[in-house]
Amino acid sequence: MKKAMRTCIGTKFSSRWGNLIVDLALKAVRIVTRDSSPNKLNVDLKRYAKVEKIPGGLLEECVVLDGVVLNKDVTHP
Repeated sequence: MKKAMRTCIGTKFSSRWGNLIVDLALKAVRIVTRDSSPNKLNVDLKRYAKVEKIPGGLLEECVVLDGVVLNKDVTHP
């Protein structure tokens, strides 16, 4: 499956980070996939997945988190 995914996202950018992108995508899909019946899988991305971009850091630090993410911003010091 990883080979097929790597082929689908084959660009200049992903050639350098292809394995990381494929691993993140595969893990994310496995987390949001739900068994709704014995013969049918349901993937509800709008309800169960969100992409958060946090400034700073490196591309190698990207992770897929399973659970709830809270980010608190200080409005008044």
